[in-house]
Amino acid sequence: MIKRTRNYSVVKGVQRGENGELENIEVIVDGACRSEEKAMKKARRLNKNMLPVRAEYHAQLTTLDDEEYYKICKFGEDTIIDYRGVNDIDTVVEDDILSEE
Repeated sequence: MIKRTRNYSVVKGVQRGENGELENIEVIVDGACRSEEKAMKKARRLNKNMLPVRAEYHAQLTTLDDEEYYKICKFGEDTIIDYRGVNDIDTVVEDDILSEE
């Protein structure tokens, strides 16, 4: 089971309609924002005609079965990385060997 949390903000505000009247709108800002002001600033960048009024933060749990995940996921190029650890022969220093005195 794959579990993730989807973070987003719903920013509510107003903008001028075509007839000049104010109309209520909502803009969805993907990702986590550190504050309400940041969310409103991002929403303003997405819709320049918007005057943000308030923002609410959402954290939504998402799950996906392993079988479904492997059906729809696309794997990129596989890179092999060598682990260098204390058990590697080339990392043993002669001073590390304890004498039996």
